[in-house]
Amino acid sequence: MDHWQLLNDVRKAVYCTRRDDYSRELKELVSLASKSDDSEFIKCVLLLRDDIMSDNAKVKLLWLTSLVGKNFYAPLDVDLAGPIPWNGPHVLDIKSPGLRSKYANRSPLRLEETAELRQCQDIDNCSFVASLIGLKVHGVRRPKIRQLSQDVFSVNLHFNGAIDRVVTVSTSEIPTDSESNQLSIHSDDLADKVLELAYLQITTGSYDTHGSNCAIDTFRLTGYFPEVMAANEIDIKRLVKYFQTGLCIIALGTGADNSRLVTPLVANHDYAVVAGDDDKESLTLRDPLNAKICIKVRQDDLWNYYEQIYLNWCQTKLFNYSICLHFVYKAECCNQFNSITDKPLFIIKNRSKSKQSVRLLLETHLHEGISSEKRIAYLKEVPKDILSDILDEPTGACDIGLQSLKLELRPGQKLRLFCHSSHSEFFTAHMFYNSSLVSFARETKSTDYRSIVFDAPDNGISNSCQFYRNPSIMLKVKSLLSEEVSLDLQLLSESSKDMINAQVYHAGDHEMLRPLTGKAHFEQQKHNIKDVHLITNTPYKVVCSSYTKALAHKFKLNVRPSSWSESIYLEFKLKQVYFEFGGLPHHLEKRFKWPSNSNRIKIRLTSKRNNLCFVRISPITSSPSVPIRCNIFDEETHCQIHEMAQYTKPGIGGLVIDQLSIDDCTSIVLLIEKDEPLSSEIPLRPVECELLVGSQTGVSLNE
Repeated sequence: MDHWQLLNDVRKAVYCTRRDDYSRELKELVSLASKSDDSEFIKCVLLLRDDIMSDNAKVKLLWLTSLVGKNFYAPLDVDLAGPIPWNGPHVLDIKSPGLRSKYANRSPLRLEETAELRQCQDIDNCSFVASLIGLKVHGVRRPKIRQLSQDVFSVNLHFNGAIDRVVTVSTSEIPTDSESNQLSIHSDDLADKVLELAYLQITTGSYDTHGSNCAIDTFRLTGYFPEVMAANEIDIKRLVKYFQTGLCIIALGTGADNSRLVTPLVANHDYAVVAGDDDKESLTLRDPLNAKICIKVRQDDLWNYYEQIYLNWCQTKLFNYSICLHFVYKAECCNQFNSITDKPLFIIKNRSKSKQSVRLLLETHLHEGISSEKRIAYLKEVPKDILSDILDEPTGACDIGLQSLKLELRPGQKLRLFCHSSHSEFFTAHMFYNSSLVSFARETKSTDYRSIVFDAPDNGISNSCQFYRNPSIMLKVKSLLSEEVSLDLQLLSESSKDMINAQVYHAGDHEMLRPLTGKAHFEQQKHNIKDVHLITNTPYKVVCSSYTKALAHKFKLNVRPSSWSESIYLEFKLKQVYFEFGGLPHHLEKRFKWPSNSNRIKIRLTSKRNNLCFVRISPITSSPSVPIRCNIFDEETHCQIHEMAQYTKPGIGGLVIDQLSIDDCTSIVLLIEKDEPLSSEIPLRPVECELLVGSQTGVSLNE
């Protein structure tokens, strides 16, 4: 068996590691195959060689999602998996002290002399047994089983995006009580008992299970498309028709309220549909716990006593085509902001000239452990405005790990969907359809919006004297001709408690005196600005702020055309720019105060020749505001480089000197004055200011 172990090791390495060259291992396997008379081994080596050459990313992802806990479930047909176990074989544990005490012994699995399939009352898996009953009623083939040794079996189950995954079980140590009764499904068919062991292994890893539902269990046994419906939303005549087609396995489930039920029904229990009667408009149910209990269900019974209807459709007989998309949902990224723009997006296109019906299934991959925390996952149509809030989850079951959708596509229709999940998960999205002109794909680049994520502001409210230090995003819309366009902007915070605001200015409005949007108001976590009219090919800045120090670490800005028709013609540029220094690369900061007996102060700077500078002077406190002015001189020649005759009260952007050219001098003097009369008796108010200098090639203080 060493050659099989080598093959399996190479398989895992090829699909689950990043190495590129497997020529040495493949050469060794081909050599072994050429000397072998094992046709199965030869076939598997040839298939592996073909996969290595094709470098199939889809196949690789299936292998990468094979690990559930510590168990590796290879995506292989048991006939190609080889004669040695891929995992285990595992002996299931009992966690419940009561069960452990009752079934204190272990012994090899035994068949029973019983003609009827029946649930063990100490294993809470009525839905699994009801699913097996449904398979037998409709003559549906059970999953493949391969015996590897006397008490070791490999089973194919349908989960984690693969039609077949190999689950290896051992029948050597089955919990047994003092009367030789075993903790196992009651059946005279070994396959039923092996399937139960395999299913328990992938779901809970023990005999302690809290059940599932028939839609999930039948899907994992057969791959049949699952659908869950409320019992009070369907006519029983339709269910009878579904059953009689032979294309649908049906089960009914009761709710948790015992007071609503009549004998012999029990709460939270699934019942398999085993017959349907057109004339009497009724269904016959079989209780998984007791083969002698058969229950007739008519319309009033369905609505009064049952809560859920579980349907599993044979999609291979209903649809000609299918496609699977495997993807990862990272909650730390996709749920960072309450925004559809962070979600995985998909697009369905109907290029045919007729209406097309499609079915979608979002399958959540199994992972280690059973959490009591509710886990939500669903696909939903993207609204016309992609910046809309994510409202309620869609109707139907979104918390069972399998969400199904029925869609009707008009001729030529394109439909966009987004995926939301409450947790990080691996997913497979399945689509079934009947026309080759229908397609389903991930949307890799959206054309109707642009986004940028950046650090949240450190400052407080927008009228702060340091408002100009808030994060600023340069926004520029490119087009062939300069024209007016209307945009929608959306600022988001990670924290639901942050009160946030965004203001739009011309990029050159460094003093921030002329906002292009209305009066600043703060909104909780999400701030929307609708229909902002801008000129293309012109730079603007979006200044983002919070009412108090932001609780979030990150903010996000979304921008989209207000009109969908404009989106295909526009190209957005978003870039964080530090406008407090005029957008120039070199920065210098200094705080200063005027002397108590003077209303002027000189600050000397050293600069390189042919330099371009930006100067901002701003009071540290917002009130009281004192008018100031700043004149700039060449220290050597005393020639005036910049003249400011009038005093100005600094606004929220301070006093700004832009596009200051330093040509032929290296030493400059800033003469900064405040409009406050001198008095020998009253000292001047202490006013502290901040000097910010941005430059193209650098400046330094000359003190």
